[in-house]
Amino acid sequence: MSKRSSIMLALVMLAVAAVTGIDHAQAEAEVDIHVNASGWWHEGGAFNISSRPIQDAVAAAGEGETIVVRNGNYSENIDVPTQGLTLRGECASVVAVAANRSDDHVFEVTADYTNISGFTVTGANGTGMAGICLTDADYCTISDNNVSKNSCGICLLNSSSNTITHNAVQNNTQQGFYLTDGSAWDVIMFNNIVANGALQPDGCYRWQFVNNQSEVVVAIYNYWGTDNRTIIEASIEDKGIGWFYPIEGEPFPCPPIPELPTVALFAVGLLGLARYARIRRKL
Repeated sequence: MSKRSSIMLALVMLAVAAVTGIDHAQAEAEVDIHVNASGWWHEGGAFNISSRPIQDAVAAAGEGETIVVRNGNYSENIDVPTQGLTLRGECASVVAVAANRSDDHVFEVTADYTNISGFTVTGANGTGMAGICLTDADYCTISDNNVSKNSCGICLLNSSSNTITHNAVQNNTQQGFYLTDGSAWDVIMFNNIVANGALQPDGCYRWQFVNNQSEVVVAIYNYWGTDNRTIIEASIEDKGIGWFYPIEGEPFPCPPIPELPTVALFAVGLLGLARYARIRRKL
């Protein structure tokens, strides 16, 4: 192993130790906008009837605001162009968002520092369409979602330094994860990545995870539906520098542990690692 690889491995493992060893309580963000299946309202404000309440709440939100979506079934395709928004479903088991148009992403994020959590996301069945797609969006957090029955589960297009954790990404027909166009140093960990892509005659799946670029991606401590390394490696297409081990041998439960702030700490550590690697290349 090269000196650089040894240093990278040591720093990654130190960051993982920080994630798994720190108990940090997650503070509830102040709620600015509420959504239910028939409309939305600002905290303390008037109720607005809507046939697409999540999208209309996003359009009404200012930078950095928090939107809470209450239990119900929603038929929408949601674009998120405003920086720093938090979209928080009550729980993925009770908040379901299905694509109103199957030829579009269910959630498409084009703004930095977006947080999406607590949704079941289905129905983006058109070729290349994803349940959650980040396009030119950095420093986002995608967590605690059930992303299934789409063409692609979670897609990152030119989107870097994002944290994707504690999601169930399963039964998507083309890929579970798809990263391309310069999506670098994304942290994808503590997810259940199961039965995505093409089922082969031998019972294995292909294209559960596709890193279709030359960039570094960190996808460790995920559960792949098996602990068989041969089956796992056959389900991954990596054209870059992918970190996929260690893996988890059992699916992750809900609610997740550790809390998101510790995962954020891990991401900070990896950003430092990325800067170190860039500096070393310049020397």
